[in-house]
Amino acid sequence: MKNHYFFLFPKIDEKKNGLVFALLKRAKILNEKLGINPIIITTDYDRSLAQNYWNLISSNLAPPSIGYLNLYGDLQGTPLRLAEKKYHKNDKKMFNENISNTQIPDTFNQRFHDKKNKNYLYEIRQEDSLTLRYVNTFQKGIKNGRLIYDSYGHLSCIQIISLETQTVITETYFHIKGYPVIIKNYQLNEKKKNILLNIFLLDENSVITEVFDLESQLIQYWFLKLSQNYTNDLMNILIDRAIHFYEPLRHIKQKNMRFIGTIHATHLNGPDIYRASINRHYRSYFEHSDELDALVILTERQKEHIQKRFGMHGKLFVIPHIYEKSIKHVKFTDRNPLSCLTIARYDKAKNLDSLIRIFKAVIKEIPNAYLNIYGFGGERVFLQNEIDNYQLNDHIKLMGYNENTDSLYDQASLFLFSSRSEGFGMAVLEALCHGCPVISYNIDYGPSDMIHDSENGYLIPFEDEALFAQKVIDLLKDQQKRQKFSEAAYACTHLKDQEQFAGKWQALFQAIQS
Repeated sequence: MKNHYFFLFPKIDEKKNGLVFALLKRAKILNEKLGINPIIITTDYDRSLAQNYWNLISSNLAPPSIGYLNLYGDLQGTPLRLAEKKYHKNDKKMFNENISNTQIPDTFNQRFHDKKNKNYLYEIRQEDSLTLRYVNTFQKGIKNGRLIYDSYGHLSCIQIISLETQTVITETYFHIKGYPVIIKNYQLNEKKKNILLNIFLLDENSVITEVFDLESQLIQYWFLKLSQNYTNDLMNILIDRAIHFYEPLRHIKQKNMRFIGTIHATHLNGPDIYRASINRHYRSYFEHSDELDALVILTERQKEHIQKRFGMHGKLFVIPHIYEKSIKHVKFTDRNPLSCLTIARYDKAKNLDSLIRIFKAVIKEIPNAYLNIYGFGGERVFLQNEIDNYQLNDHIKLMGYNENTDSLYDQASLFLFSSRSEGFGMAVLEALCHGCPVISYNIDYGPSDMIHDSENGYLIPFEDEALFAQKVIDLLKDQQKRQKFSEAAYACTHLKDQEQFAGKWQALFQAIQS
């Protein structure tokens, strides 16, 4: 029986979080060390599917031999191969003499409007070509729809938008040959949240062939259809988002399927390992563990906590993240002696407002110190307001998303980590491998597995902001100690052992064969 490997994630976008990087790293190392050619499966709609795929290959984040499937892309016939973009003329004139068009300066975009300057259409084109990305439509200046085009300019989706609520009422998805393949209808509930009413699948003759009430049913249907290609083989299915995949797929599990769950954060919502409620993202793993063949966690401590409460003996495998890139040691003197760095989502869980308060205390002692915070997320406005309120704009900058982080680690003197909880802490791993000492709250789980207190960084009791600030001050003032910590960070070779990493995954796959 031949083995096939499927890595499941909702969507791999242009901006990637730690979970996506972990998935890609795993795929790349297992390909190189075990000869596995995994198939990445995504299920969210992605208008830039082909472009995002080729970005993975061209940036060497994924091997060229990797498979890549998307639910919507499959149903829409979206090709992953490189193709020529469609040319959409922008010099058209309308028959309706009441409509004028205005070119948007320094872009290929243009809008069509009446004599009172109220929009009928607003065309958004790609930055480097006339190929359309979106066209927003309007009724008396109020948006009532949107046409969405894929990377190569094929019409991909049409949204009908409510004039009153500005929420989507209907979405129609199109095959690249022009016929509709999916229709989704929505409605506001009592809480004014837009919810899915139903989904219709259509064939090439525009005849409805399937009706679903939930997106999860569409995922089940499509995955069963996909699995028919592997009826005589073993499907090893790695799930990085339990709430998205494990719950629907466990209901349709076939004899040749092996489900491997992964946990990337704390599995509980509090410190009491026996009574705290279960993190909703992982609840189905524990409530329906019979259908789960293996569960991968990142630290021995978390494995111990899970076993004490849930048992699951024989199903738990500890496989920590590793750093896979080759590293060139930089001269210590090339680092900026007053530069501190953080890379994290702008999210409450990352506790970055605590770091802002900490750095307020730091600059009282070291006025020229500064902190750059790289990332993206919904808390950006809140964090900027905190920086403004403390008048720290000259010392703390929200730098936004940056995928090329190697040079950031190599330039910084310290990496600061303030998360409330983690599964491991990918950024801590990366910083240490680049010889950048880390000061972190001592949280569950991860930092204490990598940071050796007073050797390559410091572990601070959670929420002790005064001690955190003092350790930052001490290290910034003590160049000799900082250099010693940097050398110790570079020496953490166990964080880079690809052979050991691949061996652990191979042992897991062998354990769940029968």
